Amino acid sequence: MNTKKTQGKIVKMEKNQFENFSKVERVSSPENETPTMNNRIMPKKDFQAVIEHDKVYLSALQHSLDFTLIKQNMLSGICQHVIENQTRELIEKHINELQEWADLKVKALDLKAQIIAQERLLGDKENHYKHVFLPQYEKEIAESNENFKEIFENSKKLILEKPLGSEEIVGKLLSEFAWWEKLSKEEQKDEERKLQFFKPVKRLYNAWVRLSSNNKPEESKESTNSKSDSTFRTVLSTTDK
Repeated sequence: MNTKKTQGKIVKMEKNQFENFSKVERVSSPENETPTMNNRIMPKKDFQAVIEHDKVYLSALQHSLDFTLIKQNMLSGICQHVIENQTRELIEKHINELQEWADLKVKALDLKAQIIAQERLLGDKENHYKHVFLPQYEKEIAESNENFKEIFENSKKLILEKPLGSEEIVGKLLSEFAWWEKLSKEEQKDEERKLQFFKPVKRLYNAWVRLSSNNKPEESKESTNSKSDSTFRTVLSTTDK
């Protein structure tokens, strides 16, 4: 087998092995392993995690400011006395307290600025999540729930039949099915995981539908293959929107 031609692609799979994607052959190099759920972004869960992280960070900033102000206040009595009665001896005696007190005042100002910026950033993220991300996400979830079975079955049929000119699309579909089949039954019920499977599979299947509709029946195999190669990426670019 020519390894250059097969590198990075899932190779031949028998029809009776379709339901067990763990048997699909793969190139052995780690960088070409079949994708798994672990390296996929989960938009809603990850967005929520980012917002929670920002809330924790904001709380930590506020705690840091509170304790900084308390310590600043503890040093204030001594330092104000030294400043109001400045002598060389007093300054030399309390230089460490004076320096720490000044540093704490600067730190408190910096923390206040950080808190204001973090509050604005968090507010922007929460507003975007609620008014932009969530409506679009819920729309996609509804589409996935409604059409998942149809796209799944049609894509499975395309993989099994593998018509002329579909080789590249089928290879990409196999890659998506491979990580999906590795999920547990419970994980496959999760709407967000289903959506992460549905979107690329739908895009690939629709690319094949458009590609096959552009190929005329009277064309020779040679011209069909040539046209398939040249139009596949065009079709994908128009469907990936």
